[in-house]
Amino acid sequence: MKQMGIDVQEIENVEEVIIRTPQKDIVFKDAQVSIMDARGMKTYQVMGTPHDVLRQPAEVAIPEEDVTLVMEQTK
Repeated sequence: MKQMGIDVQEIENVEEVIIRTPQKDIVFKDAQVSIMDARGMKTYQVMGTPHDVLRQPAEVAIPEEDVTLVMEQTK
């Protein structure tokens, strides 16, 4: 692959890889990660056992002033 300008390198001592989406996290605790560099374009490959973790919606603190303003504006 070197002759085609492709270099593959493994990242050592990876502890964890997390892929985060709005609905869930995909966590790899036993991840093996390698980087393939093809003429400056890097591609990361993750191998391991994925575990889905559902994400809890973030709690939003609404200031009391905002609540009062909306109540006043909407009567």
